[in-house]
Amino acid sequence: MTAPAAAELPLARVAVRSDVRNPDAWYWEVPAVAQLRSGGLDLAPVTVLVGENGSGKATVVEAVARAWQESLTAQVKHWGPLPSAEDADLWRELELHGQHPRPQGGVWLRAEAMHGLFAGMDSAAVELRAFDGLPLDARSHGEAFLALLESRTLERGLWILDEPESALSFRSSLRLLALLHGMRTTGSQVVLATHSPLLAALPDARIYELDASGFTERTWSELDLVRDCGSTPSPSPLARSGRASGGGRSARLPRRPTTCRHPVRVLGHSHALSGLAAGAATLPWAPVHGTVAQVAWISAAGGFAMLPDLDQQGSTISRMWGPFTDAPSGLVGTVARGHRWGTHDAVLAPAVLGGLAYLAAGAYWSSLLLMALAIGLALRALHFVIPGTTETTIIGNLLLSWGGAWYLLEHSPSPAWLPWAVALGVLTHIAGDFLTKEGIPVPVFWLIRRSRLAPIHLRTGAFVEKAVLVPAFLVAIAVFVYLNTAAGTTIDPIVERILSSGG
Repeated sequence: MTAPAAAELPLARVAVRSDVRNPDAWYWEVPAVAQLRSGGLDLAPVTVLVGENGSGKATVVEAVARAWQESLTAQVKHWGPLPSAEDADLWRELELHGQHPRPQGGVWLRAEAMHGLFAGMDSAAVELRAFDGLPLDARSHGEAFLALLESRTLERGLWILDEPESALSFRSSLRLLALLHGMRTTGSQVVLATHSPLLAALPDARIYELDASGFTERTWSELDLVRDCGSTPSPSPLARSGRASGGGRSARLPRRPTTCRHPVRVLGHSHALSGLAAGAATLPWAPVHGTVAQVAWISAAGGFAMLPDLDQQGSTISRMWGPFTDAPSGLVGTVARGHRWGTHDAVLAPAVLGGLAYLAAGAYWSSLLLMALAIGLALRALHFVIPGTTETTIIGNLLLSWGGAWYLLEHSPSPAWLPWAVALGVLTHIAGDFLTKEGIPVPVFWLIRRSRLAPIHLRTGAFVEKAVLVPAFLVAIAVFVYLNTAAGTTIDPIVERILSSGG
């Protein structure tokens, strides 16, 4: 099928009006939105937006969807969820360039607003008949999601999906791929925001990667989320599906299973190891004495090097103890104004988190909680957890972290050193993120105008990290433990005995 020309697209280009109504709004400080304002965004029949949480994907997609929804005729019902008071007003600043009159089909779906949309559709008899009488809210998230899309595949229009993979299994994601690819045969257009390398591989898609510098058009193989995969599918894992497009060819699956590692987990190794190395290196100045206290200091520094990433609800680290850590992560992210902002401020983060640790160190149970949190974070980052189901892993981490924390605190002096370990671990984490392409916020000044420091642009999971930094951290841990603890006095006689016996 020949792709439609830009003039034939329902939505060919998104731009910002010259006379903006709210020039001081917070969203102009988001790099992707700032670039949208300065140069606009050209869309294709299939446009995919990828990027880390906080990069502006949702902000851009929600604004485009709301602006499109407002341009549809009053007769169009249930194209998307009802507007919320929490929605930003960026949509009012947008100009949409495309076909007139606008095609009325398609849908706008985002995971957190699906239930409200489904409830409205279930209450309409006409809509309910399209789903064989079974209400959408009576189905699972994934089943309802696909049922809605399949009921509208013949409608020409604009389909905007925000992270649909959150509601779908791998098999359902393949069905979605076939559906989206087949929609092009009706002249429809797809705009997709995703973290999934599988969905990002939609054939002939124009892919924009959003980061701290704005958005850049990439090929699929250039994406960070693809580079973070241990084995990858072919760049076009889906041929034209017989069911979706009416052709005789079936969907072609990836040649090999895709095994991806979330960026938090990849850098988690590096953060935890760098924290352990920093803890071992600073032992001569650390306010601890004795072997057990030294072990506690090193362990705490390694664990607290993961602390800044507890600002992202739903991440691997935040789910360490299930809802006991995931729920507070949402609050931390709100107070910190998003992922990799407040908790990654090189001035405010160690001061605030260290201050909270100072308050916690005054009581036994709060000290125990803080130490268990540090050990649990280190274990999670280094993947040293009991294998099995998710529940077993959570329980295993709880047992190891709380048991280890109890032992270390019972056999070491007062934990008055905990605030210093927190500050050290947090600063070590921030120093590591300073090396990545996402960078860190400009200390303190980001509160006035959101801006970041990213001078090096090291890719997460790149060769330098895996082959240079991680081995260097391991060597540093061994060397500093040898130099700064009693390990040297224990190891030296053994080495001398071995050498003398060999001579």
